[in-house]
Amino acid sequence: MEELIIIAIAGGFVAVDTTVFGQFMISQPLFSASVLGFVLGDPRSGVEIGIIMQLIWLKQIPAGGAMFFNGNLGTITATAALMLSRNAFEHSYPTLLFNTAIFGLAASFVFGYFTSMKRRFNNVLNFKACSELSKGRIRGFERYHSAGVAVTMVTGMIVTVLIAKAGEFFLLNLPAEYINSFEDFFKYGIYSLYGIGIGILLTMQWEKRSKIYAALGIASGLVFTLII
Repeated sequence: MEELIIIAIAGGFVAVDTTVFGQFMISQPLFSASVLGFVLGDPRSGVEIGIIMQLIWLKQIPAGGAMFFNGNLGTITATAALMLSRNAFEHSYPTLLFNTAIFGLAASFVFGYFTSMKRRFNNVLNFKACSELSKGRIRGFERYHSAGVAVTMVTGMIVTVLIAKAGEFFLLNLPAEYINSFEDFFKYGIYSLYGIGIGILLTMQWEKRSKIYAALGIASGLVFTLII
């Protein structure tokens, strides 16, 4: 129960920081996953999931009302699912890590639609807040603004726990045939995800003609991989 409370709080803060208040970047995958992993007693797994998701979703920015895949909530949910299932998981750690990352990517798509729907509701509150402000009712404006933040926090907490539990169920019920067929691949498949992330980083820096930063990004990725 204590783990679920911590996961809920983490999901709420990530949801709020991603779109409606502050945007202090504490919701970024590397930071949020590392902190949650540390708090729940498995910092290594938190850092690994955080690095993979940070690299893959590096180009996703929640700008304006544009649809985006919410890698921030996807990451915190994937990390939570791993923490909930790690003690009962009967197969190798690479198998757990790889499938957690895949679940996190899928969850990011789900959370993208969740965020879009929540924005529609918040737009209603925003309209009412602006109406109050135009009438000089500061308290009314503050009330609607606070309601938007609270709604995002509470829904973020609830949905994060629900999808984290779904992730736990997914990880603990992977078909034996699937695992036996691909277990050797899982030992190295996680590096393919690092490769995809580094490729995205390369693309970003190449577009900016900042080849030195691309080289530094690759070097950093290799160092992290060797350390972990």
